[in-house]
Amino acid sequence: MKALEVSLFVLCTTTFCSCIKDKIYTPSTCCCSYVSQLVPSNRVVFYYKTNSACPTKGIVFLTQRGHHACANPSDAWVWQHNQDLGTNP
Repeated sequence: MKALEVSLFVLCTTTFCSCIKDKIYTPSTCCCSYVSQLVPSNRVVFYYKTNSACPTKGIVFLTQRGHHACANPSDAWVWQHNQDLGTNP
């Protein structure tokens, strides 16, 4: 499980750092790519939609350890997490 967390952190960090966006929208508000694996719902503390001006729509999950993970809003597990958290982004 530790390897999964480290891999997810490296993936997210690499994704956010490699984004080239307008100065108005920072990498923390836009997604360049999506995580390839499900983010465990018991580790998600908050989530939000990316800004409508971003080139790629996404849902950003914030984990207990402060990591951000961009997910494809059309993936079934993303909608399940939204329902589990009980709020709409």
